[in-house]
Amino acid sequence: MRRFVPILLLLLAGCAAAPPQRREPRGAPPVVRVKIAAGDRVRIGGEEPFLVTDGIRGREVREGECHLSVNSSGIRMTTEKGGDIRNPTLPIWAYALAETGKVLVNGKPYRGTVVIRQDSTGSLLALNEVDLESYLLGVVPAEIGTLDPGLFEALKAQAIAARTYALKRLEEPGEREKAYDLESTVMDQVYLGASGETPLGNRSVRETRGEVMRYRGQSVSAYYSSCCGGHTADIEESWDKPPEAYLKGTKDIFCREAKNFSWSRAFSRDQVQMMLDAFFSDSLPPGWKGYPGRWKSLRVLKRGSSGRVLELLVTTDFGKRVLSKGRIRWVLVDLVTKAILPSTLFTLRMDEAGVTLSGNGNGHGVGMCQQGALGMARKGRKAVEILKHYYRGIRVERAYG
Repeated sequence: MRRFVPILLLLLAGCAAAPPQRREPRGAPPVVRVKIAAGDRVRIGGEEPFLVTDGIRGREVREGECHLSVNSSGIRMTTEKGGDIRNPTLPIWAYALAETGKVLVNGKPYRGTVVIRQDSTGSLLALNEVDLESYLLGVVPAEIGTLDPGLFEALKAQAIAARTYALKRLEEPGEREKAYDLESTVMDQVYLGASGETPLGNRSVRETRGEVMRYRGQSVSAYYSSCCGGHTADIEESWDKPPEAYLKGTKDIFCREAKNFSWSRAFSRDQVQMMLDAFFSDSLPPGWKGYPGRWKSLRVLKRGSSGRVLELLVTTDFGKRVLSKGRIRWVLVDLVTKAILPSTLFTLRMDEAGVTLSGNGNGHGVGMCQQGALGMARKGRKAVEILKHYYRGIRVERAYG
């Protein structure tokens, strides 16, 4: 059995003070708040023995877990050895007493502090409050993979890009007033906590500590995706966002050997109809009566400079509808796996049987191509060279020590 170190959980009531914070050295990385779980049940546990307290009476638990649940009757907190606490006052903080200890949330270990709140729907929301450098330990391998030492420069490039992405989010006006800063999924950056760490990934974070990309003195929006398919995208090709000088598409010969460089999808006429029905059911204009009509054709109206489809015309017996940019990927989904279209870099062929799409790349295509970064590392390129290839005119600078 593994040896565990103590965990402290603090349940604060009324105006009770927050748990004591560790003293951080000057120039320390900022703290990010990452959503790691949500629902009507959350398990907190870890490194026994641990203490559960409401901040006034105090309850000590020598072993086991703390279970929180919510229903129409309110919130209940149950400990395996310490009984129940009905309708505790949120938020609840949980953190390890030992500097290297970790908190378990639904069985997964996390560094830093875990905070339990309720969201706007009444569900429990588990956040991991962790310094940016520790956060990156659980992001870098999750995003670019567990790599061999020969690809270390790609890991460093990923670490700098992920750090810049998170720091840019923290710098946005009003960010700290939100419930949390980042999702732990592809909606932001995949974050697996301590269970996702690898020795080489940790080293890439340590060796780039504090390094971020800046353009004219400002942190950049460091978007990246799995494979650009041979040409990255201008930011306005993928989303309705204003142009950025450092996010201009560029030709990329380094991702051509990637397994996800090219793809093909074939849909029968009935499958296309089901996809259109599902997508348009909640977003129909007046007069379409909750149904888009039988589709007649799909036609590419406009492409961007990278070749990506900017506008796709859907013609049905009820009229015409234009799908644009990234939204196209969410319409043409795999009906079995629910996976969205790999990219908008595709050609389209229609016949009596249905529609066939032949495409390149995987992801939105903006910023760094991760497969291209790996290809550049194989060619001996350094991390900064990789980043400057994908983010035009940037400088890599140290944001903190």
